[in-house]
Amino acid sequence: MSEDMSYRNKENQIVKYIPLVQKIVDSSFANYSGEFDRDDLISIGFIGLMDALERYDTSKNTSFETYARWRVKGAIYDELRVRGKVSRTKMDKVNKLYDAVVKLQQKLMREPTDLELIKYLDITNVDLNKIYASIHHLSGYSLDKIIFYKIDQEYTLKDIIEDRDAENPEEILENEERKNILGYAIKSLKEREQVLLNLLYFEELPVKDIAEILEISSSRVSQLHGKILIKLKNSIKKYMEI
Repeated sequence: MSEDMSYRNKENQIVKYIPLVQKIVDSSFANYSGEFDRDDLISIGFIGLMDALERYDTSKNTSFETYARWRVKGAIYDELRVRGKVSRTKMDKVNKLYDAVVKLQQKLMREPTDLELIKYLDITNVDLNKIYASIHHLSGYSLDKIIFYKIDQEYTLKDIIEDRDAENPEEILENEERKNILGYAIKSLKEREQVLLNLLYFEELPVKDIAEILEISSSRVSQLHGKILIKLKNSIKKYMEI
């Protein structure tokens, strides 16, 4: 293939997957309120798309669309993180909330209420909701990744971009076990909580659409989602200790 033909083919592929990049921005970043507008996020997403076109290995048992999602989201989140969207301060607050939930669970022998968490952490309800919103923001990477990442480490791209060349049979089995445990944990949630996760991760609806379906505000969707992720993480910890 000539250089000119190769260039045109790549250009055609980029045009073909423009709707995919737009869908990712509209679904995963609908609640984003930082310095970038929608067009900026789409432009950053194109960088991930071009990277995906360069790196995609057709011999791997994964569709290009699935692989491209990782690269597009990764490119956008990488840029947001560089701009300080996911700060060390926010991660520290997430860690403290997680620790508080675990300690209160052990003490109370049940899930702590928001009021109990507020009192334990000596924060306001607004502060707590901001932490839940931070968790919601982090979860834009992947439900599986956000649940299983190490809570005591800073969240970086290496935690969310799959290294397919490094996979081995042991890792595949471990991933399958994680998926099974995650499935059990999701089933233990309330029906409304399961509906929210399904709309967000499987239907991939924008937050504003989920808010309309559940008849709540977009900010409440973010808060509930963050709260659900904390519950899932604790449920999974129990399953893994069995």
